[in-house]
Amino acid sequence: MHISCIALLASFNAPLSAEEVNQQPYWQNYSTTSAIYAQSTSATASKVDEGYNVSSQNIMVDTYTLGRLGNSTYFGFIEAIFGKLDDTSNGSHQSPYGNDLMQIRGMMSQQWRINESFSMGWNYYGIDRNLKHVPDGKFGYSFDSLGVIANYQWNQWTFMPQLNYVFNGDMGKDGLASSIGLGSSDFDGFFFLPVVRRQLSNSGSYFTLMPEYFAGYGDHDTEVKYMKWQLRVGAPLGESKKWWINGRFEHTSYQKYDYFGIDINPSQDTAVSVGIQYNW
Repeated sequence: MHISCIALLASFNAPLSAEEVNQQPYWQNYSTTSAIYAQSTSATASKVDEGYNVSSQNIMVDTYTLGRLGNSTYFGFIEAIFGKLDDTSNGSHQSPYGNDLMQIRGMMSQQWRINESFSMGWNYYGIDRNLKHVPDGKFGYSFDSLGVIANYQWNQWTFMPQLNYVFNGDMGKDGLASSIGLGSSDFDGFFFLPVVRRQLSNSGSYFTLMPEYFAGYGDHDTEVKYMKWQLRVGAPLGESKKWWINGRFEHTSYQKYDYFGIDINPSQDTAVSVGIQYNW
């Protein structure tokens, strides 16, 4: 399902006393960043008698924000990917990029500090993804999720496990009703995402490792299971730290990807993204 949350979190400030909270605004923004990426993807699918590969080039844009809300800290982001839903190859005279909305997703998290190193809270994560054009519209999936998230700081390391219950899942979206009589299939499930982040230097450069396990089960023999590995790196451009260069590598291995019992499973999916980020 291509879930990936929390690209980075700066170290939270020390907890505020009741007097300090009363003296400061209820809402205070710490940082907001926006970025644009060029993304290249490759998906390999294995069927009974054959295998095939689909590649694409996409544009990804995102905005992240971090701040204080009363005596808690909040974090959120929204991200969109644009490309060509049904494109598998391009001539040399063609632009590899398209304007189809392939994916939009977002997250909101609120945490309360337990002590100097540890905080806990809740989070919402949702995604809407289009996979291809079909006669009835677009084929894809969407879901919402709610869960718990923790944050532990140790020297230059940050550990951030996240466990979410997935609900309101819709596999198929517009579906294949006119061609084979299949519409959308509801599903629910869970995902677990233990994030590990390491600051590499005083300049703020970092890497983030994000392994993720997802399992979803639905009606009409719908089932999705996968293991995903993500690596993200970033470094500032100049001393002002207004501009950053970021890179992402994602690799997903699927165990199940069934829609009404039909195996639409790519055996693996890889994406590489390079982009520029601006800190507001």
